[in-house]
Amino acid sequence: MSASLILAATALLTTAQVDVIAVTDRVTGRKIKKEALALNVERLTLPNGLVVLLSPDPTVASASVNMTFRAGTLYEPPERAGMAHMIEHVMFRGRTPDTDYLAMLDKQGVVFINAFTSPEMMSFEYEVTPSAVPLAIWVHTDRLASLLDRLDPRDLDRHRSVVDVERIQTSVDIPYGLVDMAIYRKLFPSPHPMRASVIGRPRELDRVTMADVKRFVRRYLVPANGILTVVGRFEPEAVKAQLDRTLARLPAGRRARPPRRSTIQGKPRTYSMKEYRSRQPRVSVLWRLEDLGQRSEDALTLGGWLLSNYVDGIFGTQVRAGLSAIEGASFFRLDVTLPYDKPIRAANEEAEVFLRYLTAVDMPRDYLNATRLAIDRFFLFAMDTVRGRAATITQLEMAGEDPTRPEDVSQRLWRLDRQTIRHVAWQHLIRGPRRLVVHARPTRPRQPKLSWEDRQ
Repeated sequence: MSASLILAATALLTTAQVDVIAVTDRVTGRKIKKEALALNVERLTLPNGLVVLLSPDPTVASASVNMTFRAGTLYEPPERAGMAHMIEHVMFRGRTPDTDYLAMLDKQGVVFINAFTSPEMMSFEYEVTPSAVPLAIWVHTDRLASLLDRLDPRDLDRHRSVVDVERIQTSVDIPYGLVDMAIYRKLFPSPHPMRASVIGRPRELDRVTMADVKRFVRRYLVPANGILTVVGRFEPEAVKAQLDRTLARLPAGRRARPPRRSTIQGKPRTYSMKEYRSRQPRVSVLWRLEDLGQRSEDALTLGGWLLSNYVDGIFGTQVRAGLSAIEGASFFRLDVTLPYDKPIRAANEEAEVFLRYLTAVDMPRDYLNATRLAIDRFFLFAMDTVRGRAATITQLEMAGEDPTRPEDVSQRLWRLDRQTIRHVAWQHLIRGPRRLVVHARPTRPRQPKLSWEDRQ
């Protein structure tokens, strides 16, 4: 699951950057030593099971104080798609007649406030000035200890409306949004909780009651199921003393295990769907992969980066490939977006060609090294901010890896060779489960002034 740490970095990389890095690598080899990716992290476990990760840094001006739970989409009950995300909204503000977390933090000069839900986790994040670290810890404590009993049931309806608007903004009124929602339904059929992605479905959210919320919170938002991460400018001993007075005194609860989902043996299917926003046709090829081992995860993650960097722009197409590492429900995805004037049938042929690059061709060593160097740089960019460091070590803890050694993930990728990447990709994408193919056909295609061939 540590692969999820580097999946988001694809957007940081451009073709021009790859070319420059490749030239550098031919001359000097790997330039970033593993020590540069290391962090000073202390890991401790409170008596009630809460894992605490402390990484002090007196050279920065703020601290990130995050609380994360194993309470994402995978933990939702049947017929409640999107409930975890809505509960995150309900619990985030803490707005009651006597409590408003955001207002309290704002008075203390909070730098950054955020909360998010993913398939695996729910996280509440605060970046604050050093003097506000005790308040941030108190807020996390109060949310677990007493907020639920003070909530007004009308809050549920208010947040239900907020989530509906967010769904429209982030999943409907965007290019390929409705197509991607349909992909989740076909890739993870009912009753799998990922069938509606994280955002959920309105008719199922309408069924969520305050009793559902309380049951979920009391089961999953508990110390034994949580990780507190403090990174930046703070006094470790003062934080430990405050934890003894606050979070350590809460009832433990139990650590959650994601429910096992039965393997779905689907037949190979090709679907054609209307695309209402983008004018460019797109073909998506997906494989659902059950219980990948660490080696396969790393190889497919690196392979997805490598394929995207190596073939993007060939034949005038946009190519993106990558592994979404979700516990027990990972999937590999290849998107081929065509120029306006190319028929969508050409994308199937091009997708097969691109897939062969990954499964049957040893791509140039320079590009492999360039991709690994780019991933190293992504880690360095993350380490430049207290929020990035906090997210990195939290993800490692969630993945069951050593959060005191973030450099180990990069080391594993540097140990993978081209033959291993090719073999793992062939084993999982050619010999493995049947693929799902989805054609996104624009409803209002527009011809450019020049054809694609004329522009070459």
